[in-house]
Amino acid sequence: MDALVYGGDPYLLLKDFRSYMQTHERLYAALEDPRRRGKMMLANIADSGIFAADRAVKEYAGQIWHI
Repeated sequence: MDALVYGGDPYLLLKDFRSYMQTHERLYAALEDPRRRGKMMLANIADSGIFAADRAVKEYAGQIWHI
C-alpha cells in the first residue's frame, strides 16, 4: 500500500479500486445463490468458444512445430 500511495501508482490501480470492490461484492453476493451461480457458470462455459487444450496442441503441432 505504501508503494501505491506514496511511491506513485503508475498503473492507476487506486483510481478503479472502489469500482473493483463494488464488483467484488456483487460477485460474492451472486455466488451465494446456488441457482444463480450455476447459471453464471454455464454461461461462462458456453461463451468460452472453441478453445480447448487438445485443439491448441494439435494446431501448434501442425502450424508451429510442423509435426
